[in-house]
Order: sequence, then structure tokens, then C-alpha cells
Amino acid sequence: LPDWLCNARKLEYFDASHNKIEQLPCSISSQQLINLDLSYNALKVVPDFNCRNLKTINLSSNLFDKIPLFIKNCT
Repeated sequence: LPDWLCNARKLEYFDASHNKIEQLPCSISSQQLINLDLSYNALKVVPDFNCRNLKTINLSSNLFDKIPLFIKNCT
């Protein structure tokens, strides 16, 4: 994934599904993020990020051992 993703402050929709991604380069810092789809990759960990405005998140079909901690802060 490109480094600019770390500082994409106005990012609202991000779909990186079906890409065999093994790790994210950083935490996604967009306060505007509404929809995040990282399904069907090879992620074991997702860095914590601000999910205050997140309406939809899809992390299915990855390699997680447990649910990422930031999920409990998403409302």
C-alpha cells in the first residue's frame, strides 16, 4: 500500500479487498473514513486507528487470531 495512505485525512472510502496484503504500513488516520474493506487478504494484525465515523468495516477472510483491539472503540 502507498505511504500517502497514512496521511490521507479526507479519505472516506477505502477498499483494498482481495489483494493478499500481509500488513498495513501504518494506521489509517482519516477522521472522515466511513467505509473500510480489507477483506480477503492475509492480515494478522490491523493497527489501531480512529473509527469514530466508520459505518462499515469488513475484515473477513483474513488470518486474525483475535479481533483487533480498536474494534471495541467503534460505535
